[in-house]
Amino acid sequence: MKESFVKNILNKSSNSCEEDTARLQAIAENLIPDIENHLKEIRQTLPNFDIHDESHAEQVLENMLTISNYYVDNSLKLTNYEYFLIILTAYLHDSGMALPKWELNLFMGTEGNDYFDLYDELEITINNDGKKPFPFSKAKEFIVKNKTKIYGEFEKINSFIFIEGNEGQFTNALAMKLIKYQQFRNGFSYELSKAKDKNEYRIKSENIRYEYIRSNHHCFSKMNCELLSRKMEKDFGSFVANKISNDLAKIVVGHGLNFSEIDKYDLKSRYDKGNYANIFFITVLIRLGDVIHFSAERAPKSLMASKMIQDNTSLIHWKVKQEEISCWLTDFNEKGNREISYSAYFKDPKCYYFFQDYMDWVDSELSNYYIFLSVLKKNTNLEKFSKYYDLNLADKVNRQAVLYDKNLFIPVDNLKFVLNQTRILELLMGVGLYKDKYLCLRELYQNSMDACKCALANLSIAEGIIEFGIGADINGRYLYCLDNGIGMTKQIIEDYFLNVGTSYYKSRQFYQLMANWDKGVSPTSQFGIGILSCFMIGDEIEVITKNSYNKEESLISFKVDGPHEKFYYKSVEEIDKEPYRHPNNQPEPCIKGQCNHL
Repeated sequence: MKESFVKNILNKSSNSCEEDTARLQAIAENLIPDIENHLKEIRQTLPNFDIHDESHAEQVLENMLTISNYYVDNSLKLTNYEYFLIILTAYLHDSGMALPKWELNLFMGTEGNDYFDLYDELEITINNDGKKPFPFSKAKEFIVKNKTKIYGEFEKINSFIFIEGNEGQFTNALAMKLIKYQQFRNGFSYELSKAKDKNEYRIKSENIRYEYIRSNHHCFSKMNCELLSRKMEKDFGSFVANKISNDLAKIVVGHGLNFSEIDKYDLKSRYDKGNYANIFFITVLIRLGDVIHFSAERAPKSLMASKMIQDNTSLIHWKVKQEEISCWLTDFNEKGNREISYSAYFKDPKCYYFFQDYMDWVDSELSNYYIFLSVLKKNTNLEKFSKYYDLNLADKVNRQAVLYDKNLFIPVDNLKFVLNQTRILELLMGVGLYKDKYLCLRELYQNSMDACKCALANLSIAEGIIEFGIGADINGRYLYCLDNGIGMTKQIIEDYFLNVGTSYYKSRQFYQLMANWDKGVSPTSQFGIGILSCFMIGDEIEVITKNSYNKEESLISFKVDGPHEKFYYKSVEEIDKEPYRHPNNQPEPCIKGQCNHL
C-alpha cells in the first residue's frame, strides 16, 4: 500500500487534526510493511488455501472504504481513529492464518504417535497424539530445554512484529499454544486411528493442523493485535496504545464470531481528547469487506497447478473461483441503494450451487448490517450519529449476472430429497430392524455399560453398577434402568442424545476428554438407533442424569413424550433423587421409559 494513501484516507476524516493525523499515519505506515511480510507466510502455513496475502488485505480495505461511502464527495465522513482502525483491520484480520516458523515447527513436532514419527526433517519430536496434553510446567520445560532447536536466540527473533516483550512471556505463550493444539488434535484421535500407513497419517495430520489454524485464525489474529500495544506506546502513551490494540483485537476476532457475539460491541469507544471510534460498525464493515472478496484473482489456475490440494473444501473453493467470478460495488438500484454485484458463468452444477450458498452468506452479512443500524437508531444517546453509518446498502446481492450453461444443467431452486421424519422413525423402530422389540433393552444396557466404563476410566467410581426393574406410579407401569456411570451434560444431551445417528463416543469432544483419563475406553454401543428404540415398548422416556466429570452441573431431568413429540427439561423432584444414590454415595444417571402396555 502506498504511504500517501494512508495519509489521504486519514485526511478525509471528519475531525482531521494535523497532529493526530501525522501520529496515526506514522504508526500505520510503520506497521503495514511488517504485516505484509507476515501475510506472505500464509502460503507456507496453509498451502491448500487461496490467496490471503497483502493483495487480499488491499482489496478488503478497498471494499470497506467503498461500502462506507469514502469515495462519495458529499458523504459524512468517519473520524480519523475510525479510518485508522479500518486500515489496520484490513491488514490484520487474517494475520492469524500465518504462523512464525518456530510455532509451526513446534506444532508439527507434537504431531504423530508411538507408531508414526511423521517429519524426519524436524529437529524436535514430541509425538503426543492420543496422549494427555502437556501440563503447563512440562510444556514450558520442553520449550526452554529445546529452545535452540525451536526458536534459537530470543534476541534474534524479538524484532518479529507479533511477539511478546520478553523471553519469559514468549515461552509462556508458546507453551499454552502447544497445549491447546494438543487438546485440539486429541479430538481427531478416532480419524487418525483409521490411517493405514505413515503417508495417510501424515496427510490426515496436516489437514487437522490446517483446520485448527483456519477455525481459530480470528482468535490468533486477536492475539496478534494485543501484542501491538508496546509498538504504539511511544506514539500514543500506555492508555491509548492499549485501548487501540484491544479495540483492534475485538474487531478482528469479531470477523470470525457468530454475529450474536458482537452485538454488544462499543458504539462509541473513547480515546483521548474526545477522539472515538464505533467498534461495532467497523466489525460489521470488515465482515462485509472480507466476505465480498470472492473472485478469480484469489485462485489463479497457474497457482493451483503447483499445489497438491488434498481436502475437498479447499478444492471446491479453488474450482469455483476459477469460474470467471468477479465482483463490483459501483451499481445502485432504483432506490439509490449501493449493490454488491457478482458475475460468473458455470458449467458445473456443484460449483453453481456452492456459489449460490456463498452469496446467501453475503446476504446474511447485509442483514447483520441492518441489525447494527437498528441498534444504533434505538440508542437515544447515539441516535444523532446514525446518519454517519447509514450506508444505503441494498439488502440483497445482485445475482443477475451469475449465469450457467443451459445445455449442461438447469438448476431448480429449493428442490431436493425430503425425508418424512414420522415415516422414517416408524421404519427405524420397526421389528424389521431389531427382529425383537425387546432388544431395546440391549441398547439401554450398552448405554449404561459405556457410561460406567467412562466413569471407571476417569476414576469417578470404584465399580460400575447397572440395575433394571419395573415400577409403577400414578401414570402407570414403567421400566427403569439405573447406572452410576459418567452421565450427561446439557451439551451432550442436546448435541448427541437427541441426534439420531450421532455418537458421542466418536465425537471430538469425547476423544479430547478421554485423552486425560488414566486408560482408554472402547464403547460397546453399536446397534440400531439408540434411545429411540425404547419407544418400541414404551410411550414416554424420562431421564435423570448428572455428569460425574463436570462437577459444576447439577442433576438434570428431561422428558420426551413420544418419538414425534417435543423435548423438555423438568424440575427434579425430591422423590426422584432417592433412587440415584448407592451406598458409595455416587450420583447415578437414570433412564426411565414409561411403558404403560408392559
